[in-house]
Amino acid sequence: MKRFSCSSEYYNSIAKVYDSMYEDEYWQVARKQIEMAILKYKPQLDGAKILDVGAGTGYWSFWALQRGAQVTLVEPAENMLKIAKEKIAQVGLLEKARFINSTAEQMDEYIDEQFDVIFALGDVLSYVSDLDKVLSVLSKISSPNALMFATVDNYYSYLKDVIIHGTWEDYRTLERKKRLPIGSEHGVFEARCFTAEEIKLLVKQHSFQAIEIEALAAFDKVEKALRYGKYLVNELEHLFIILRNSKGNCST
Repeated sequence: MKRFSCSSEYYNSIAKVYDSMYEDEYWQVARKQIEMAILKYKPQLDGAKILDVGAGTGYWSFWALQRGAQVTLVEPAENMLKIAKEKIAQVGLLEKARFINSTAEQMDEYIDEQFDVIFALGDVLSYVSDLDKVLSVLSKISSPNALMFATVDNYYSYLKDVIIHGTWEDYRTLERKKRLPIGSEHGVFEARCFTAEEIKLLVKQHSFQAIEIEALAAFDKVEKALRYGKYLVNELEHLFIILRNSKGNCST
């Protein structure tokens, strides 16, 4: 199986089949859970300035643009970003979108504004090479009280996989680096996993407050996933986190 040096190489290679890989029931529930959470905290997106980091083929950017938002898409995989642009052009919303082919670590070289809402969905924070740098950049380019919606790989899911399928060396690597190879039949790349408690501590160092952390798509019904996901953060594959930028807030 082909091993990629970074996630963007992997996603660049699978861009044409990427959308078809996320059509099953799990991802339908996951997307609905995320959508409902975004609208809970930001009921009106009309006119909102949204940054979509790791925008991929533009699923969440497209969703936000249709609700009146202005969206900046940042995506290091050029082929993925090309597909996103084509989708958005088809519905005549290009004038509300900006496309940046960049890593998350370098995106502030192209951005000189602040955003009301940040999407870091698709496990972006698990895939970046320099997490502290990315969180620092996101803090800088988000407005006070800006919301960030993100998903990450769950440490306990990685641990379960190592126990069932791995070796002692895999376990030692996981404990030392909090990273393991992930991917599909198209290839693998190395990604990082997190516990809920680790997320809370990491984001706090960069002026973000974790206001919700829950398991993603814990049940096949969205209502149950929303209600009980917070109790399953030590169980499932992905964590869904909602953060608020607390800079300038003296109470935090």
